[in-house]
Amino acid sequence: MAELPADPSRLTGAEIIDPAGEHVGQIEEVFVSKRPERPPWARVSLELEETDSALVPLAGADAAGDAVRISFDRQRVVSTPGFDPRGSRSSIQAVAEHYGMSDPTLPEGPPWGFP
Repeated sequence: MAELPADPSRLTGAEIIDPAGEHVGQIEEVFVSKRPERPPWARVSLELEETDSALVPLAGADAAGDAVRISFDRQRVVSTPGFDPRGSRSSIQAVAEHYGMSDPTLPEGPPWGFP
């Protein structure tokens, strides 16, 4: 397993695969907290799915050649609740809970590196 680049924004455009190596999608955008203890998250385009994109935590992800291997299976990503990065705290909480994450790992408003 190889580490991800120190600058997660360099991952934009990379393929996302699940632990089994199945194609999940492509990274459209990376969200980085201004707080270094918070892991980056990525908006991933989901080709051929009802949902256009999903928010995916990159905690535990690693480089797999030119792709990024995440620690969640494809089905979990596809079933992620909708998310607006400028949306409410409750929508962020729902996404984090979907991935079994607790509040300290959540992305939050101003500390995030939103465009």
